[in-house]
Formats: sequence, C-alpha cells, structure tokens
Amino acid sequence: KYVNFVAYQCKCPAQDFKTEYDIINFLKLNFFSVVDYRIVNSIKDLENFYDEYLTDLRDHWVYETDGIVISINNRSLHESINKKGVTDHHDLFNLALKPPSQSKITTLLDITWEVSRHGNIIPVGNVKPINIGGAQIQNVTLNNYENVVKLKLKKGDDVEISRSNEVIPFFVANHTSNNSTDNNLIPKECPSCGSTLYKHGVHLKCMNA
Repeated sequence: KYVNFVAYQCKCPAQDFKTEYDIINFLKLNFFSVVDYRIVNSIKDLENFYDEYLTDLRDHWVYETDGIVISINNRSLHESINKKGVTDHHDLFNLALKPPSQSKITTLLDITWEVSRHGNIIPVGNVKPINIGGAQIQNVTLNNYENVVKLKLKKGDDVEISRSNEVIPFFVANHTSNNSTDNNLIPKECPSCGSTLYKHGVHLKCMNA
C-alpha cells in the first residue's frame, strides 16, 4: 500500500536499446512511472538542470533523491568508456552529482539525555518539528556532553538542522549562540538511576553498572 514505483532502468533481451532515452521511453510506453530526466548537449544545459533540481524539482518529485546521475546517452560507447578505468563499484559512463544536504532553521525546545550501553549519557536535541526532504524531524543527536557545552545550547535557540546523506538528522549550527554559561540543560544525575555523573573524555558517564 501507498508505494510509488518509479523506474529508471530495465533489462529486456528482446529489445535493442540504442540509447538510455530508448529505455526510458520503452518503460513509459509500457505504463511505468519513470524518473524525471533531461537530454543535455552542453555543460551549460547540465548546470541549468542541476540548478533547477536544487531550487525546485527535488521538493516536488514523489520520490526521495540524494542527487542526479549523468549518463552517456549513446549505449554503444559504454563498453569502451568502462575500459578506460578499473572499478567494481559503478560504471564509468555514469557520474553522480551529490548536492549539499538540505537544511532548515528551527527552535531548540529541550535536550533529552539517554544512557548508552557503555554508561555514556548521550544528548538528543528536541526541536520544533520541521519538514526536510519529505521527512518530519523533531529529534536530532548532539553526540556528547562536550558538544553541548561548545555549542552553548539553551532552550529557545535558533538551530540549523540537516539530513546527513538525506537520511540521518544532523545538527549543523546554533544561530543564537552567545557567551552565556547557563548549563541548566546539562544533567548532574543519571537520568536512569539517579547516580552522580562524572566527566569521562567528551562524555558524561554513569558509573553504576
């Protein structure tokens, strides 16, 4: 239920595909939804499409993306291009353009401190919910105690959040940081057992096994 299947490639021995466009067109003729694409004839055309992708297209497509792929349209050239280098990871006639992760500014509501299996107390920022790339973000890891101190975080701060690799919520910056020494978001006792916390490297640590 509620799945959009969007095609971009197929293997069909009965078809003699001369170009990448022929594959997309074959899929469309057989009633598949296909990825958005452009045939470009210059670097300038490519730059224009990439700019359109960054500013508009990726926010309106029905599927998540983390970039665009440039592919040599003429399939007869693919084999000779692949022979020019050695890689098991990808074909050389394709090139991926990965844009910076999308980010937005929201409000820090609080910090929840969670106990790891090693006894480290891990801070999680609770933010006013925002939508980034189709996903609603309301929690983001702050990694460790020392990071919270360095960022001078307080309730109500304007903070910038992104999605690392378009997946993991990532804390970018505190945009209202000042020289305040207010540490009321940092716990003195373990949130699980109430034991006194000790500084251990970059972490606060609970010594109660």
